[in-house]
Amino acid sequence: MARPLTTAKLRAAARRAGRGERVVVPGSDVAVLSADDLARLETLEDAADVAAAEEALAEGPARPYDELRRKYGLA
Repeated sequence: MARPLTTAKLRAAARRAGRGERVVVPGSDVAVLSADDLARLETLEDAADVAAAEEALAEGPARPYDELRRKYGLA
C-alpha cells in the first residue's frame, strides 16, 4: 500500500517537474511530469485513438447492438 504524500514531497516534485524532470515519488504510486511531457503523452494517446478508430472503420459498417446480440446468442 502506498504511503500518503506530504505537502513537502509534492512541492519538491512539482519544482523538479517545473524544471523538466520526470519524478516518481518513492513509496507512492505518484509520478509527476512537466506540462510539455503531458502534452506529448496526450498527442501520442490521440494518435493511438485515431489509429484504432480507422482500423475499426476499415472492418466495415457498424451494426446495431441488438443484431449482434442475436447473432452471438445473447438476446
